[in-house]
Amino acid sequence: GSFALAVWSDDTGGDHGAPIEYDYALVGAIGSPSGASWGPTVTIVPWSPSEPLVDNIPSPNGAIVQHPVTGAWIVAYWKQHTATAAENEVAWVSGTASSGGFSFGAEVPLTADSVEDGPPIVCESASGDVAVFWTRRVGGADHELMAAVWDTSLAAFDSPLQLTDDGVDQVLRTVSPGEGGWHVVHTEVPSGEIDEELYLA
Repeated sequence: GSFALAVWSDDTGGDHGAPIEYDYALVGAIGSPSGASWGPTVTIVPWSPSEPLVDNIPSPNGAIVQHPVTGAWIVAYWKQHTATAAENEVAWVSGTASSGGFSFGAEVPLTADSVEDGPPIVCESASGDVAVFWTRRVGGADHELMAAVWDTSLAAFDSPLQLTDDGVDQVLRTVSPGEGGWHVVHTEVPSGEIDEELYLA
């Protein structure tokens, strides 16, 4: 394309010292297609003084995608509550971008309860769909594989679906084969073992 869009976490809230430490905002910037030059950093989701223990963290494995049909930019990220892992959750924002800048709407929680969620990965499929994948602690110590598919008519993700029931630990990468759909690479500790193994779903 004619521009590049990058998103990352930025310590705009400053260091407040233990036990709060940092307050990370979600920020972005528009750059040249090659990434050789970048414009100013712009806040997408600010850190909140009312939630001083929340860090907005995009996944390094795939935090942003442009919808292949509507052209909307979708960012999924992890709201890490450093006070307690049980409150970690997944959220998203969507908006528009061009070489002149970008604009995103308000944050939308994908999960908002007292269940621990892992960092999300968002990707498009060869058939033109967008989905987000992450792990969720579903009973006991198991982290199961979760997914939500983008509904173009609502411009939002559908309700989350649980894809596994066998102790998935971390989503590493998602890929889309030529026939559409997704393959998800993840790690898992099989029952009775202590070492992680690599799986493809």
